[in-house]
Amino acid sequence: MTDSIGFAMLPGGPAGVTPASGTWTLAIPADLPDERAAAAADFLAWLGEKSQQDTFAAEGGIPNRRDVLAAPDVSAEAETYLTPYTESLEQDLRPSIRYTFATAMLEVTEQTLAAITAGDVEPKAGMDSLQDDLAGIVREAGLLS
Repeated sequence: MTDSIGFAMLPGGPAGVTPASGTWTLAIPADLPDERAAAAADFLAWLGEKSQQDTFAAEGGIPNRRDVLAAPDVSAEAETYLTPYTESLEQDLRPSIRYTFATAMLEVTEQTLAAITAGDVEPKAGMDSLQDDLAGIVREAGLLS
C-alpha cells in the first residue's frame, strides 16, 4: 500500500482555521432502554482501554488515544500514516459534524452534490434544494424556528 499511496499532515488554513478531524465518535442513543444503554457504555469503556487501542493500531486502525499514538507497536506500513496523523493532531483540529442529525444531513448533501457533479442537476438549483433540505433537517432537530 505505501508504495502507491502517500500520507501527509493535514494542512492548516489561515490563522484560526484548522481542518476537521475524521475521527469517529461513539455515542449512546438517548432513547435506549437502561439495560442496553449500560451495556453500550460498558462496551465503549472497554473499546477505549489502552490494550484494545493497542490491538486496534497494530491491526491497522487509527487509535483515539494519544498514549497509543505516542508509542505505537505497529508495522512500518502503519507508521507511514500514523506519523502524519499524529503530527496533524498538533494543530488545533476541530471535530467534524457531530450532531444527532448528521446522518440525515450527510445523506442529503452527498446525494445532491453527486447529482450536481454528474450533471443531472444545475448547480444553482441543486444548491438551493440542498439549502432547503438542510434547513428542514435542522428545523426538525429543533435548532431553527
